[in-house]
Amino acid sequence: MLAAKEHLVVTEQQVKEDAVYVIEDRGVIRGFYYFRSIGCEAELKWLFVSPEWIGLGLGKLLWEHLLETVKKAGISRFRIVSDPNAEAFYRKLGAKRIGWEPSSADSNLRLPLLEFTLDNSDAS
Repeated sequence: MLAAKEHLVVTEQQVKEDAVYVIEDRGVIRGFYYFRSIGCEAELKWLFVSPEWIGLGLGKLLWEHLLETVKKAGISRFRIVSDPNAEAFYRKLGAKRIGWEPSSADSNLRLPLLEFTLDNSDAS
C-alpha cells in the first residue's frame, strides 16, 4: 500500500466529476469507492475498506450502493483493475477476469482486469 500511496489519491476535481462515496465513523473514513464513467467506458477505480473493518459488511454495503449508482446512470457493465488480494471479493460478487493490466505503482506487477455486467449477477 505504501508503494502505491501516491496513486491512491482522489482529487477534488474527481469528486466533482465522478462518483465518490465514503463511509465514515465518528469522523474517520472507514471505506469508500470511486467510480468513473467517460463515454462508453466505465471503471471502478477503487473500492477500499480500512483493514480493521474488513469482514464487517462495509465492502458489501459499498458494492450495493455502487450498483444502484451504476443502474441510475444507465451503465450495464464496467471494468475493475483489481488489487490481487481483492479479486476473490469481486469474483464472489459476479465479476469475471478478462485479462491483466500493468500496475501504475510497480512496473513488475500485473493486476487482474475484471469486468462486471449487471445482467451477470443478482449480487445487489
